[in-house]
Amino acid sequence: MSEDAADLARRDPSIPALADALDAPGLAARAGLASAEVTYRRYKPGVSLDVGLVLVAASGARTPARAVAYAAEAAPKLRRDARRGAIAVDAARGFGILPDEADRDLPGIAVARRAHPAVRVLVYKPGRRWVGRCDACGVLVKVHRPAAARAASAGHALLADLTATAAEVCTDLDRGILQTRLLPGRAPGSGDANALRAAGRALARIHAGGAVAPAAAGLAWRRARRAALDGALAQLWAVAPAAGESARAVARQLAEEIARPRAIAPIHGDFSRDQLLVAGGDVAIVDLDRAGFGDPLWDLASAAADNLAGGGDGLPALVEGYRAAGGEVDPAALRPLTAAALLQRAAEPFRRGADDWRDRALDTVTLAARIVATVPRDPALPGLAVALERPGAVLVAHREGKRAVVRLPGRDPAFVKVVRPKRHAAALDRARRVEGLQVARAPRIIGADAGRGTIEMTAVGERTLFEAGADPTVPIGDLARWWSGAGRAVGELRRIRGDGLDRHGPREELAALDRAWAHARGAEGADRAAGIRARVAAELLGAPGPEDAVLHRDLHDKQLLVPREGERVGLIDVDTLARGEAALDVANLAVHIELRRAQGHLSPARADAARVAFLREVHVAPRRFAAYARATALRLAAVYAVRESEGDAARAMLALAAGDDPSLMPRMGA
Repeated sequence: MSEDAADLARRDPSIPALADALDAPGLAARAGLASAEVTYRRYKPGVSLDVGLVLVAASGARTPARAVAYAAEAAPKLRRDARRGAIAVDAARGFGILPDEADRDLPGIAVARRAHPAVRVLVYKPGRRWVGRCDACGVLVKVHRPAAARAASAGHALLADLTATAAEVCTDLDRGILQTRLLPGRAPGSGDANALRAAGRALARIHAGGAVAPAAAGLAWRRARRAALDGALAQLWAVAPAAGESARAVARQLAEEIARPRAIAPIHGDFSRDQLLVAGGDVAIVDLDRAGFGDPLWDLASAAADNLAGGGDGLPALVEGYRAAGGEVDPAALRPLTAAALLQRAAEPFRRGADDWRDRALDTVTLAARIVATVPRDPALPGLAVALERPGAVLVAHREGKRAVVRLPGRDPAFVKVVRPKRHAAALDRARRVEGLQVARAPRIIGADAGRGTIEMTAVGERTLFEAGADPTVPIGDLARWWSGAGRAVGELRRIRGDGLDRHGPREELAALDRAWAHARGAEGADRAAGIRARVAAELLGAPGPEDAVLHRDLHDKQLLVPREGERVGLIDVDTLARGEAALDVANLAVHIELRRAQGHLSPARADAARVAFLREVHVAPRRFAAYARATALRLAAVYAVRESEGDAARAMLALAAGDDPSLMPRMGA
């Protein structure tokens, strides 16, 4: 078993047979055959691993099959699967090797085999897709889930009149079967410029097709792209955390471009060189399963990313042919889409069974980062350009003239914080104060350069507590444990050395609140906020508590990182350390839980579990907690009032600050 596979199995003990399913030679031995080739993997952390296989006998006979490893609570699935036939089963450990016809999600496989006894299986992705070629019948047989087959058939119908493609015949959509005629030809090589130019011209004709897109097609397309990227990032983080963390940083840079409205037209949806057949001078475009309405540039981006991930040049000949046929290409828009398509492919080495999938994934993410990399000109931060010149560096955050954070990839990734040189000594002092934390984990300082204003530090987590909360695959029990850890971390932070730190008391908090609303002047809710401010000021200034705690002062769920193992959360961004009332940090975190509930990032059940777990670990005066919670909610209402599409969050925070429903305000002891 490879090092990558062994590490993944260690990190997910919830699936007892995970190591077995990741071990191809072991799978062959279990099946009593000579060898096994992994063709596809689908992994759900803590739930299951599904592996597509080709089992090879000593005679050379090849049999498509499926290996499954389930967590204990999913064991009934294995029993249901095994009723249709099994090659090997270990029910106690949730492990099985099953024939492809036992796939309950693809009921058409057995039917297709009976109709085409000579079929040769080309692709088997358990629970997703099965593709066979029957030369005797002259057809390509695809079996999808029935709903997916209907969508694929609709996509085929949309594009069939716009380009040369294989004719659809003999469908049985109720069983998920879609058949097309075999076409002569071969896929072109990356250097076959003439064929790629012809393909570009064909794509331009598809995109200029006369079909009228439904009114909501643009919004549906952008949501689908966002969901596809989020799903790919979640899978990548699960199997290659270092690459996943870098990928999330790159994705943040792409978010605006992915959501930008552009032209919507008929598109292939999953275009690459593999979807082309060249015969003589003719080019046909096949595999229209994901065809529909979308951004035409996505087809070009998808093809470019597929080629770049394989070490190619991005297929300039394809773009040349596309433009020659009247297709419009905006390079500034194509780059981020190509990077997004690369991120969606970064987990493919794992899915396809590569032993060194983590290194390959990191290479793909680094390539995506280079495509979108821009070196900001920021004279106030002389270390920024230097940090971004390092191989694979990704800009994570940048506030012009103030600070920046750059991520450096690797199995043990690091971060470079860049500040103004005159702020370097203070930032370094604060970073050193938290290096010795025992309850929480803080970055260890690797190096510092006062002249350039840089501090290089180790990473302390795989992803933020915000991201973990928004991920429905993260068990609610894990989320609660991490929020408990956050509470203990706050308690430890308040006791560290505080000499020389600035004071941040009630008046400073009011000043921060006023600055936020000054920036949001004229925004929805500003008039109401002015009335609430008087009550907030009275509560904050009326009976202040002892200012004997060290505060993070900007503590929220994106400043806390979840661990790979255990409960010790990571704590980052301590530049704002100050002395003040302990209730401030506690209230800031508690109100952020309610903010995430309002934004839809935390379900009600997950928000309740997080709040209870966190507040159980912290102990501050209830009245001071309530005062700072109201102030925090009012400040966040201003922050989100000026952000597009965050009106609901701003209104929820304003209602919280106003006390419209007192039961919604988090309370100590709740």
